[in-house]
Amino acid sequence: MERDRTVLIEEWVGSLQGVQSTRAVLNDQGEITELHILSDDKRNPRQIVRDIETVLLVKMGINIDHKRISVVQFAKDPGAGEARISLQGISFKLHKITAEVSVGLSLGEKTAEVTLSGPNSRQNQGRLVAAATLASLKKLLGGLVEFVVEDVSYLNFACGEAVVVALTLITPAEEETLVGSSLVKEEAKEAVVRATLDAVNRRWQRLIG
Repeated sequence: MERDRTVLIEEWVGSLQGVQSTRAVLNDQGEITELHILSDDKRNPRQIVRDIETVLLVKMGINIDHKRISVVQFAKDPGAGEARISLQGISFKLHKITAEVSVGLSLGEKTAEVTLSGPNSRQNQGRLVAAATLASLKKLLGGLVEFVVEDVSYLNFACGEAVVVALTLITPAEEETLVGSSLVKEEAKEAVVRATLDAVNRRWQRLIG
């Protein structure tokens, strides 16, 4: 029953103009505790929130507190302050044969940080960093999307080393493989984060463009 209620809420909210994706979190009583929205920049977030309040009240009799609604927007025009995901910090610790990676990201005023651990090998270190980056991003977006790390490769060039990250982005509407790259300037792990964000940032631009 709770699953059906969640689906109905997400369907009604998802039908609103400007809403690209939505995720509702309900408690055991079936009340909405969190409602995360991914939208384009064509409408004011406050108007989107008001529309959500109206459609839920009229269609389902739900009177939701606007403070429980989180709207993330991605700007269309790069010259108009386009929203981009930025690296806030990365830490790496060794525990004998395991490695622990923490990656912090920001999107506007929102921040998120995730810590993951796994076997300590150079290849797996890169995958851990990419996975922690994507997990932090998923948290930042309220679970609106899913990510899968497909590959992390290190390539040698005449100018130095580069990192290439391949991942799969999964949304309610599609599944797509994305690739990003970054030159290793000082730290390879930071380059993995930036390569991962390179792939994702470009995807958001195409999504709203």
